[in-house]
Amino acid sequence: MLAFMAGETQMEAAPPKRATPKRQPEAAIGEANREWASMRGGVLRKNPRGTAGYMPPGMPVGLTYPLILDEIGYVSMVISPQMVGRRVAILMAIEDKTKTGVVSDEQKDAIKDLAAAGAIAGVSRSVEDSEAILARWEQAMTADER
Repeated sequence: MLAFMAGETQMEAAPPKRATPKRQPEAAIGEANREWASMRGGVLRKNPRGTAGYMPPGMPVGLTYPLILDEIGYVSMVISPQMVGRRVAILMAIEDKTKTGVVSDEQKDAIKDLAAAGAIAGVSRSVEDSEAILARWEQAMTADER
């Protein structure tokens, strides 16, 4: 375009169109796994790994090691007698807030939903709050009500 505006008789060719990015081969598997988790009463979400191209350059986004896998979430299960005494990883979701920080309705709903599914979830304004969140979860998990 600049050459034409400078008096040339022909415009240069338009740059070639960028090809539509191909979906990752695993994309359909991820979608199927997210649907499967939902049918089991759980939640899986795509882990948005990568790096951000803005300040600071190359800043990582998404979950990092050891949570570097494609899908992150939970499935709520009943502990069977055969599982008793074994170690299992329990999802822990903590919303960090300052003393004056406000918890949004969306954050409250997420904490409620995660706790209802058996995860350790709550709002923490200190390490003591986090310890109390864990203690409440342990108490709820050992209560006689089921």
